[in-house]
Amino acid sequence: MAGKRNFKKLWLGYLGIALGAAALFLVWFLWHFSPVTTVFLVRHAEKHTQPMGDPALTTAGQERAITLSRILKEAKISAIYSTRFVRTRQTALPLADVFDLPIIQYEAKDFEGLVDQIVSEHAGEVILVVGHSNTVPQIIEAFGADPVMPIADNDYDNLFALTRFKDKRTRVFCLKYGQPNHRKKRTYKMQLDME
Repeated sequence: MAGKRNFKKLWLGYLGIALGAAALFLVWFLWHFSPVTTVFLVRHAEKHTQPMGDPALTTAGQERAITLSRILKEAKISAIYSTRFVRTRQTALPLADVFDLPIIQYEAKDFEGLVDQIVSEHAGEVILVVGHSNTVPQIIEAFGADPVMPIADNDYDNLFALTRFKDKRTRVFCLKYGQPNHRKKRTYKMQLDME
């Protein structure tokens, strides 16, 4: 009789250890393989160069916005964020039409608020954020990523793909889309010593 009790206690002890190990494995598995949040970030497309006001996109900018929607139409975008300006909303609109999504407005300089909202409301989803040349790099840093190169005033073809893991690790890839920008070519002078 005493042997049966000891065997039962031993068996329950092993069962408890096995269940504890299974629970730890499940926690580790869910943490390690939890879905990542993917955020595509772009600066608005080409705008009219009006000195004042809220300029709209040029024809080239409208074409770039359509190209963006074509590129991201297979990405299963679940939310689109834009600042209140016409140029950013026009850049987001073709993709919003593809997915029949509203464009969510965010404050241009509230980087932390934007990141908090995306992380809390869209974890594991794919998001598009349309910003400005002086805000997109700061948004990327607010996600915890390494700084990216500043966006020049005439650069419109950058598409940043940011992946944020549950443990807050972040990776960023800089891609190009649409027609290349018309950047000034750098010229280098070569000095020859003739002696």
